Amino acid sequence: MNLKDKNYAENLLKRIFVGSRLYGLEFGIGPGSIKIRFIHLQPLEQKPFTLWVNMESKWAVFTVEPVYNQEIPTISEEEMYQYIIELRRKKVVNVSLGEREPHLLIHFEDEKTLYVNGHHDHYECWQAGDDDGEGWLVVAMPGDDIAFWEPED
Repeated sequence: MNLKDKNYAENLLKRIFVGSRLYGLEFGIGPGSIKIRFIHLQPLEQKPFTLWVNMESKWAVFTVEPVYNQEIPTISEEEMYQYIIELRRKKVVNVSLGEREPHLLIHFEDEKTLYVNGHHDHYECWQAGDDDGEGWLVVAMPGDDIAFWEPED
């Protein structure tokens, strides 16, 4: 992952997600695939009102600070959803990316961290964007690359 792209994408994710709260989820097509939704209760200018993260790779919620190549435990689909339910209405306080691979770490006010694997040779692992149609989008690309789009103005 290019360091300049990593830093830009990480700053973009922080700018749009910090201060939002997790408010919903959608079940994905296969086990472990899930889309979670966030909302800014008091949106600021230059921040979208509603956001989402689509997770298509392994993910977990940790109560201790995970390392960037964290081993993700194998648990049932029901247990995975329970972790997300426990984060409902929690505020995002920070967002970070892995050092070499675009692992996504979303840090919440209760000191829990949602860790989404960002490494795959052939598929996108996760996408994050907005529902407001403003063009905010960050994608963990195949081969440990990161791509991003944001409104022009």
